[in-house]
Amino acid sequence: MATASGNSSNTLSVNELVADVLDSYKVQFPVISNFARDFSSDSARRGQTITARVLSSIASPSDYDASAGYEGSTTDVGTLTNDINITLDQHKYVSISMDYLDMISTQRDLYGEVASTLAHTLGKGLMSAIWDGIVSANFTESVAGGATASGVTLSTLHDLREKLNTQGASVAGRYGIVNSKVMTGLLTDEKIASGDYYGQLSGANGIGILRNIAGFEAIYEYPSADGNSENCAGFFGDRNAINIASRVPNDFQAQASRANAPAIASNSIVQDADTGMPMMALSYQKAGTFDIVATLTHIYGLRFGCGGGTDGTLTDNSGVRLTVTDETA
Repeated sequence: MATASGNSSNTLSVNELVADVLDSYKVQFPVISNFARDFSSDSARRGQTITARVLSSIASPSDYDASAGYEGSTTDVGTLTNDINITLDQHKYVSISMDYLDMISTQRDLYGEVASTLAHTLGKGLMSAIWDGIVSANFTESVAGGATASGVTLSTLHDLREKLNTQGASVAGRYGIVNSKVMTGLLTDEKIASGDYYGQLSGANGIGILRNIAGFEAIYEYPSADGNSENCAGFFGDRNAINIASRVPNDFQAQASRANAPAIASNSIVQDADTGMPMMALSYQKAGTFDIVATLTHIYGLRFGCGGGTDGTLTDNSGVRLTVTDETA
């Protein structure tokens, strides 16, 4: 549950609205929790660079020596990680307005009813940017899934698992993102659906999710996935493959105070307790009509695999693309 204050009345509670949006956000786009995240409620500006760290290697065990004890061989933690720079190049927002007469004439929580729509708008923008980065320039390795996306089966998942093992990807926290054709093929695979094997069926949610299968914690359907001009039908990786840094815009009230000018709107910051995702809520009332305008906004940047560099750099070994001859069939 996102942390915020407020009450569920007809009076606009922007904090409550943004908390509901964040809750809906992680329900509609649960794959975001599988990415490496550098989320903070600190303010930033678009174009600013954030330095994050990813695990790059593991320590080697040593033989115990009585004279040196446990200090005979130590590993500097700095050698186990790599710094990566993430540019906050995305500043997205969604704004809604509420008619004053509607607010005083209805007992419905109109703001709460649109929280799901607002979450979908912001989440779809983020997922679209993520999918656009799943290309060979960022992830050099791929597995061929066959002629059509709907023909991908459990056997293909094992090929992907083996490929990640060969590349040295982390064995924990692996996930997949696939288009709807691939998810349909997987859900209709007899071994996946059979109770003798995985017993996974499509439930009431229109978006398919497979859990704890073939070495992957979860495989998520992403209906808006296109082929990225590379016949890409899916992506599989560990937590380091895709890195997100997110901040909130600079506090305009503080800027107004420094300039000795009155602030014309109010703002608050809400941070999701589970994912840490921050979002700023801005609100103001129009003079004359008394209509309320509320804006939800955040700033973020992404870093993928080898970041367009050479094969094997950074976290290229953490992900693999799934390609098919026809990703639409």
